[in-house]
Amino acid sequence: MVKVESNIFSKNEASKEEVRQYSLSQTKYLYTTRFSDSTYMSNRIFCNRYNLEGIYCTVSPIPSNRVPLKSIVYVLEMNNTTQTIMAIGKILNNFRDDIYRIYDKEVYNQRHYRVKKRIAVEQMTEEERECIRVLEYHCFKTKGHLKRGQGLTSFPIVKITTATKNGYDVLQVIEQMFISRKKNRTQIND
Repeated sequence: MVKVESNIFSKNEASKEEVRQYSLSQTKYLYTTRFSDSTYMSNRIFCNRYNLEGIYCTVSPIPSNRVPLKSIVYVLEMNNTTQTIMAIGKILNNFRDDIYRIYDKEVYNQRHYRVKKRIAVEQMTEEERECIRVLEYHCFKTKGHLKRGQGLTSFPIVKITTATKNGYDVLQVIEQMFISRKKNRTQIND
């Protein structure tokens, strides 16, 4: 198992030019969404009832000038009550206007993105959980934590660029999680 240092997103920080170059070449994106214990439970109950992988409600869509339409976006499902990441979802930047009644508080029932694939932390290998532990540290514990915000918010591009510069491409690691499960399903069906 590879041990990932918690400072991988902050040591040897990427310059503005390195961040600019990285963002120009970016084809996949990392975002976060936040839940409490009760909203997370409401979301999972709704998804199970209607046989959905997942659904992320948000007031405003992901800006298409930053993330091209139909691009792959990985979403960290943050639980602010437990300060843990519950799962990673994979969506396309394809905002849906219909509104579902998922939550008791109407303000949370907004337009949404449908999750194409989702990996709960319980389904992850120990190596994948190591990636999650490092992401949790930056989502919940650092000065630039991501606990606040509404809907979907971008994981800081400077942190992703810095980690890549330091030899840890977090988006590649996450993408590999989804690829390995697709390969496993294909092998089982053969």
